Amino acid sequence: MKLHGFRIELGEVEAALAAHPAVGEAAVLMREDEPGHPRLVGYLVPSTVDADAVRRMLPLDTEDRTIELPGDVTAWVANRSEAEFMAEEIFGDQVYLRGGIQLPDRACVFDVGANVGLFSLFVAQKSADAQVFAFEPMPPLQKLLRRNLRIHGVDAQVLPYALGAQPGTAAFSYYPHATVLSGRYADAAAETAVVRSLFSRQLGETGAVVDELLAERLRTESYDCEVRTLSDVIVEQGIEHIDLLKIDVEKSEAEVLAGLRDEHYAMIDQLVVEVHDDDGRLAQITKLLESHGYRTTAERDPQLAGTDLYNVYATRLQPLPERTASKGKRLAQPDEAARGREGVVGADAARVRGADGLAAA
Repeated sequence: MKLHGFRIELGEVEAALAAHPAVGEAAVLMREDEPGHPRLVGYLVPSTVDADAVRRMLPLDTEDRTIELPGDVTAWVANRSEAEFMAEEIFGDQVYLRGGIQLPDRACVFDVGANVGLFSLFVAQKSADAQVFAFEPMPPLQKLLRRNLRIHGVDAQVLPYALGAQPGTAAFSYYPHATVLSGRYADAAAETAVVRSLFSRQLGETGAVVDELLAERLRTESYDCEVRTLSDVIVEQGIEHIDLLKIDVEKSEAEVLAGLRDEHYAMIDQLVVEVHDDDGRLAQITKLLESHGYRTTAERDPQLAGTDLYNVYATRLQPLPERTASKGKRLAQPDEAARGREGVVGADAARVRGADGLAAA
């Protein structure tokens, strides 16, 4: 057949499309949706081998919000603006690889306060064959977290509860428009300062413009969430070694550490803890980690200048290049099935030790 004066063999076009390794099947036909305006249209089915992530995306709601991450990774998010902020922190600034922190291949990583899983995706890119335990108590975020880990073939368990000093149930505040601030100890004044800093950086605005945005962004919802201790999870999951424990739990960091028994610190090589420096908490947590043999450094996030937020880096590892750096991997490789399963652990009570007065009942 002819199109715009050129003779076209549909079978040849189909064969050319099907030759691409990401294409499983191809079909081409001539369509004339508008009279007098014919066009050539191709239909493709993604390969089950080389385009597995694309196949998993097809049944999903295309109206959901997404962002693009390095490595051609699409992530489903609750809000694009805050997700882009998190992505810049994690992939751009690489805040979790500062202070001597390393991600070896086959790393076991605890992502406490996983949100929608951007850090877990970062781990999978940096550490080949990593295993991630992603903790997220907020039901609206769990759906997105599971989707991101499953779509991109991350070897991960989603653990749908919070960590604290002792097991139980607690009320958590969820910010639909600022999910990174969600947590057990909501503080309107502190949250306002964080979001104001974010808006001022992103929009270049101050004063009334930011105040108007804050009123909508800081609307809250309440959820009753299960709380477990970190030591309980370590025992029940049969964990013998943790390469990196990342904690970002909005003012609950002291309680998470209070739920970690002394004997379990020995199996953790490194920690990155976001600390809200209220009432000397930064010094307390630094002292606690140093008492367990870690070298520590503390840095303020460059994107959150003017807040009381710090990242505490704690490690026992030798600095690079004495250790071999991970080669990492590309996400959603062939034959890498995502488990994305919901972790289920028992309810045995653990002895909870409060360290340096940090635990809150």
